[in-house]
Formats: sequence, structure tokens, C-alpha cells
Amino acid sequence: MKIISDKIRTRRDFAFYVFKKASFQSLLRFADIILEIVGFIMLIIGLPVAIISTQLVCSVLGAVIFFIGLILNIIKYGKYSKYELKRTNAFDITKIIQCESEFSSDKGTVEFTREELILSENSEGKKDIDWIFMSHELNKYLCDTSYTLKLEDQKDDSVKKEQITRLIKGHWDTLSRYLIHKATEAFKNGKAFYNEDKLCMADGFSLNSDAHVLKINCSKGGYYDSYLTNNIYEHRLRDKNGDKKSIAYASEAFSQMRPYSKKGDKYNKADISESDTLRAYRNTLLNNEFGVSTIAITRDNYIFQLIQSDRAQSSGQLIVPSGSGSCDYDDICGDDFRKTITYAMQRELWEETGFKCPRKQKRQRIEKFGETHVIGFFRWLKRNGKPEMLGISYIDVNYNDIKPNAAEVKKEAVLVDRIRTIDDLKEYLKRIKAQTHPIGYNDYDGVSVPLLALVIALEELLKDTEMALKVANVLRLQV
Repeated sequence: MKIISDKIRTRRDFAFYVFKKASFQSLLRFADIILEIVGFIMLIIGLPVAIISTQLVCSVLGAVIFFIGLILNIIKYGKYSKYELKRTNAFDITKIIQCESEFSSDKGTVEFTREELILSENSEGKKDIDWIFMSHELNKYLCDTSYTLKLEDQKDDSVKKEQITRLIKGHWDTLSRYLIHKATEAFKNGKAFYNEDKLCMADGFSLNSDAHVLKINCSKGGYYDSYLTNNIYEHRLRDKNGDKKSIAYASEAFSQMRPYSKKGDKYNKADISESDTLRAYRNTLLNNEFGVSTIAITRDNYIFQLIQSDRAQSSGQLIVPSGSGSCDYDDICGDDFRKTITYAMQRELWEETGFKCPRKQKRQRIEKFGETHVIGFFRWLKRNGKPEMLGISYIDVNYNDIKPNAAEVKKEAVLVDRIRTIDDLKEYLKRIKAQTHPIGYNDYDGVSVPLLALVIALEELLKDTEMALKVANVLRLQV
């Protein structure tokens, strides 16, 4: 049932997005989805009273339209399934060695340093590598609850949101082909490809030292906007069989997104170094939705991680944090950014560990589920600098109460261990890094970027005695 509901919701979200973004002429490219939806609605309307001739005609006509749309969709998938999303060789992200600072204060800016992450390594020594930019100084501010984290939402319907909308509409003919490919792939494989409203990063962190307030400028954006910016930047749709011909390459749109400043780039600002640089959020046209991840410990002192389902849009078959996902716009808690992010982390953790309740009780249940604490932030390089928030959680349930949600993750938790002290936690973090050598193809393919980033952030915080005490207090551990 979950796969069926995912397919229906994906079709609905896809159709609504197309109607909002596409011109009248380009709607013909989506005739299959339109016919399916119109036909399905007519079919449902007509069935209950099909004895009456008008409804019977409506029902039969709806069924015909629906199946025509379904057939057109199958034909379209036959075309788009021949292609895959591949990063181009036009720009090598391994050359991005520095990052414009995303943190400013009265004392100046804070440097972000690049960390290399080995996601997996096979028996022949071949490594799957990714990179992040992180500031351990910023992480200390985020972890220190004496600092207020204030969410500054762009209430004027978001300047950044309007800019991205114009960008996508202006290059719709090319960008829509990427969206069709992703949607048709989701239709066939039963993957969830929803266009949920997300909380996005519009600008970096700024600190007023007198007020003890860290401000974060945010905007509203849909998941599809993230896909058409953060996910596909500098990617082509290419033939799986090795044909060099590309069906789509949004080069003109990509030149406007510009997440990187390259040496000799005509868009390069005078205040940026000559080295290749990851641009600050204020200087890019990417949606930049917030990712959220947390490591959890249960009431009876068990720590665990999960393996992402291959139905997921990212990190499939990788070991992921106890709870991970993205921050929905509905997660916002007033102007309290810390509470917003910790609620989003706890919601993802609650959902992925298999807990359910009536919709009207959900927020209250999640808030009482445990305690979550922000411990860090990083920018994900292969996602073109996408912002990711990191946390730790104590959940007020025993380990045996956890039943992983098979719709999102594998049925059993992994790396399960019982820890009672900070030293136990340090040893556990080392164990996570050792899992980059998969024990078998059918088990998992390595460790995800957010989980490795959590390890890096936590290990650094635990070197500081005061921060180690804060972590121990949240997780109910002995020092």
C-alpha cells in the first residue's frame, strides 16, 4: 500500500508543479500525467452512481482517458529510462579547496575547512569519496545553548524563492527534462518523489556578540526546486549504453546558479581568492533546503544506526544516522531556529523508528519522544554546498520498542551497542568509521556523508571538556 500511495502522491505533486511552472505550449509534453489524473477523477466521480446514465458515461470516459494517459506514461518512461544522471567533466569538484565563510560576527568571519570522507572502500582499494566544509568554531556556538538561534524568515514571499522561480521558468524547456526523468523513474520503482515545502538557507549565520543571538536567514522552497538546482547542477542526462549524445544539458541555467567561483571565472568577485571556491549562500541561486541528521541513544542506553532503503532519493543502501531527512516548512517553531531544527530531527527519528499515531496527536507525541540537541553544521560538496544540520538525541523508549519503518529504511537497526560513558561513545564513533569496508553486497554499501559528518563534529566537540559535559548531559552518559 505504501508504494501505491507514493506513486499517487508523486503523480499529484508532479502535475501541480508542472501546471505552476510550464507554459501552455509545454504542457503537451505532460499529456500523459494530465490525462491520468483527469481520467482517474472522472472514474471516481462516476463509479458510486454508475446506474444513472450521466455518471456511467463519466465513469467510462474517465477510465478510457486514464488508460490512455497510463499508456502514454509507459511509452515516455521507455524513452527516459534509457538515460541516467551523470556529472559532467566540465568542472572537477575535487579542486574546490576552500569555502566562503557562512559565519560573520563583530570579530570577523570564521573559516570553513574541507574534510574528505571515505564512504566505502572495496577489497581492491577503490574508494567512494565525498567532501564537506565544516567550521568547528561555529559548531561550538550551535552546541552552546546560552546562544539563541533566531530564525529570520523572509516574509515578503522570499526574494531567494522568487529568484529561483524565475530561473526555473526561464529555463523550463531544458530543466523540465531532468524532472520528467526523475519522476518517471520514481513512478516505475515506487519511490517517493514528493514536492513538500522545505525550510531553506537564504544566507549564512551572523552573530551580534552583545545580544548573544545567532541569526539565520531562511526562505521557503519546494523539494523539486532543490532537485532542479542542488541535485542536478553540472549534470547531464546521458545514455546508459554509453552513447555520448546527451538528451539534456542545462548549461545556460547552470551558469546562473554558480555555486562555485573558479579561477579566471568572469563572475568571480574581487574579494574571492584565486583558488576554486564554494560560494556563500547569498551568492548562489540554489534552493538549499536544510538536511537534518541525529544520532540517538535509548532510555536503556542503546545506540543504533539504520541502513537507508534503496527506495530513498539519496544514500540508498548506506548506513545512515538514527534519524535523517530534511526540515519541512511545517516544522517551524516561531522564530526559534534551534527548536525548529531539533523538532525536525526528532520527527525524522520518530518516523524512521516506526512510531505512529493519529495526525492531530503527532506533534505532541514527537515533542515528548525525547530530547534533541544541535551539535553542528556542514556544507555538502557533491550537493553543491547544501546545508546540513547535525544533532544528538536521547529518546524516552527502550531499544526493543523500536521497529524501523520498512518504507524508509531496512527492517533492522545496525551498529547496535550499549554505551554508558563518554569513553564508550568515543569508541563507538571509531567503529562507525571502520564500516567503510562493506561486509557484503547484500548488507550495505558503506557509510553516508551525514553520518560521517556527525562523527567528525562529535569527535571534535568531545575534545573540549565543557562540550563533552554538555553531550554527556543530553545523552545521560557518565563522564
